[in-house]
This record gives sequence, structure tokens and C-alpha cells, in this order.
Amino acid sequence: MSLATEFRTAVDDQAPDWSDMLFELRLQEEIRFDEARLSMAPAQLQRKAGERDLFTFRISRVRGYGAHAPLVESCLAKLDAVGIEGELELMRVLHEVEPNWTQGPVLPVT
Repeated sequence: MSLATEFRTAVDDQAPDWSDMLFELRLQEEIRFDEARLSMAPAQLQRKAGERDLFTFRISRVRGYGAHAPLVESCLAKLDAVGIEGELELMRVLHEVEPNWTQGPVLPVT
């Protein structure tokens, strides 16, 4: 399955009240790291410390921190088009989160 299709499926499988999602993208070929990073730049990738084949990125549905889902899907489609393969994993989904000024999602302390 292509990365863009896998991403779209993950987003579509969520309840309609999702606020933010965190994904990891692990490349199959570390040598294509820089090429992938440039193609995915609009998605605001973050590199995992000490890893050259692993990115994280966030998306948001309405507001807050993270890229817009259709933008990320088009970036992943660019990777698919040039044959950059990898594994996409949904790490976290937050529902009905209201941003607290500039902090982004804030989880209640229990």
C-alpha cells in the first residue's frame, strides 16, 4: 500500500471529533533521508534524536499545532511518486482537545 493511501486510511478510520494525530514515518532506505525530508518539509517533520531514518509529524483537524491532513497526504504522494518507501505508524490520536494559548494540546493531569 502506498504511503499516501495508508495515511488517508488512518485518518478516515478516526472518529469525527479527532483534534490532533501524531505519526511516525520510518524510511526503508536511510540513504534517501535528505530527499524525503525535502519532499515532506511542508508537513513540519521532526527528526527523532539519533535516528536517520525516522521522522515524526503531527496533523490537526481544525486548529492547533500540526499540518493539515490533505497537505501531508500530498507530501506522502510525492514520496510514493519517486519510489521512497517506508512504514507509517499512527502513534497517538487526541479527541476534542482545545488548545491552551500557544501550548497546543494539553492533557488533563490525573
